Amino acid sequence: MLSQSFVNGLICKRALMQGDSKYLALDTIRYTLSKIKRGQVSSNHAFCLPDCTDPIRWQGNVQLTPYLGLYNVEVGIQNEDCKYNFWVRRKDWITQSERLQLRKSHKERSDENEEESQEN
Repeated sequence: MLSQSFVNGLICKRALMQGDSKYLALDTIRYTLSKIKRGQVSSNHAFCLPDCTDPIRWQGNVQLTPYLGLYNVEVGIQNEDCKYNFWVRRKDWITQSERLQLRKSHKERSDENEEESQEN
């Protein structure tokens, strides 16, 4: 386990030396999204990477999907024009209104299917 940690550190150091700090930053954001609460995503976040002088600042926007517990998080990084999309599956982010909305849409679809089967 100790040697694996050392190897992971060397891989990260090599990625930074080659100028691939963006990938390390995106991995850090991905990890953070797996740990923070839904309401905290839209806040301003910052972290520092090894050998970088300025902290990386980012902010996200949670968007619902048709699937309960699956969210599309659009992340913007300060001083970058593009946005990054992360697909996050978080059961603890589900709200009661989302559950009710899913039940309602499921019931409407089953009612439509029942009507179609009666017509045939």
